[in-house]
Amino acid sequence: MAKQYRITPLEKKRAYYSLEMYRKNDDGSVSWFNTNECWRFAQGFLDEDEDVIPYDGQNEIHCRIERGWGCEFDDQISCHFEFSDDLSEGERNEVEEHYLSGGLSWAYDGDHSWEHEHDSLTIVGPYQVDLVDFSTHKVIEENVKFPPKQENPPGENLFPFPTK
Repeated sequence: MAKQYRITPLEKKRAYYSLEMYRKNDDGSVSWFNTNECWRFAQGFLDEDEDVIPYDGQNEIHCRIERGWGCEFDDQISCHFEFSDDLSEGERNEVEEHYLSGGLSWAYDGDHSWEHEHDSLTIVGPYQVDLVDFSTHKVIEENVKFPPKQENPPGENLFPFPTK
């Protein structure tokens, strides 16, 4: 049984999706574009044994988009684009038009020369955390609390290098 945390915002407009795409040009340069979207609803997932688990009360939780059984994006509120300076106005308009009509399907599977660099979903509190079984989609435990934030003892900095 693969356990995951499902993070669901408790208020509208608290789910933000970010996408970074790039293209290697014939002259050796790299062009890029980013999108930042706000959604009325989405859900994110973290593996139970994730390397970095958020602490209780953390305002934002960053989720990898490929976790869980889907983000279930619902009702896009906004979508902002950022482009590298080398892209012409025509190229920018073309990217925006294709992305706004095809969304992530165009970004991942569209007929274009852009490659995926990174994407993430950020859930902003307040949110609910449930422990779920990935394979059956069943809730194991509702309203799970993450562990409290651990403070370093005074005078000790454990990351990235000790000070002593």
